Amino acid sequence: MENVIGSNIYNILAVIGLVAVLVPIRVSVSTKTIELPLLVVFTVGALVLLAARERVSRVEERRS
Repeated sequence: MENVIGSNIYNILAVIGLVAVLVPIRVSVSTKTIELPLLVVFTVGALVLLAARERVSRVEERRS
């Protein structure tokens, strides 16, 4: 799990950062106002689940 997180951080900071220095990246308004806040909300939710140290599994539906 740590490798995945480290890889994502590296990709964001190094790869995208280097490209942004060479060629400016334009970000649409919808990305800033809708997608970025949703990303933050889901990330915080995932961190809460990780901090709880409980097993995350599918909810099984009972049919009668």
